[in-house]
Amino acid sequence: MKVNSIVNALLLLVGVSCAGAASSSNTPTLGDCKAFCKETRQGMLADIGTCKPALKQPPVPKLFNACVEGRKKAFDQACIPICIKAEMSVSSFEGCKVIAKKNGQKYENWCRKGYDSILQNLESFLVEHSEKSKQDEDKQELEKEPESEPVQKSEPVKSESVQNELESEPVQESEPAQSEPVQSESVVANNDVHVEQQRRAREVRTEESQEEE
Repeated sequence: MKVNSIVNALLLLVGVSCAGAASSSNTPTLGDCKAFCKETRQGMLADIGTCKPALKQPPVPKLFNACVEGRKKAFDQACIPICIKAEMSVSSFEGCKVIAKKNGQKYENWCRKGYDSILQNLESFLVEHSEKSKQDEDKQELEKEPESEPVQKSEPVKSESVQNELESEPVQESEPAQSEPVQSESVVANNDVHVEQQRRAREVRTEESQEEE
């Protein structure tokens, strides 16, 4: 395929994908596919690598021409259905039926080789571009989304006024509780003995004073 045809076809499909990005389906329209197939037909059919071996087989160049004819039929019958992702209504067997009836099995085989090669070329080309278009759409969506700023964690700040207020308040020291003196049992017992001695002394003095009288 010629380079210019490939570039133009890619630009065409890129425009189709971007125009349909807002819709839920990425399938190009019929008009878009007609324009695409018209743009790529000449370049894709120019690639005759599949048919070259037929130039070495007699009758030359009739088998080669049968292969090239199969490629043309395949492109004209399959390009638009493959582009719009529709089911194929024909196959290489049906596409080469006329050549088979006119020239025989050998011609049919080469016709079908050319036909099938175009189907593979179209499918791989469109699938590859579809993936590229999807990547471009995802990239555009990411570019549209605003970048979220990182959330900064705020450090806890202690209020200076509260700290100064706490420092200014005097701390009142608690006075130790004074406990009442507790007399021990020995002290109480000594007092009792002392009282008893005084009582007896008074009694003795009383008796002595009575005797003197």
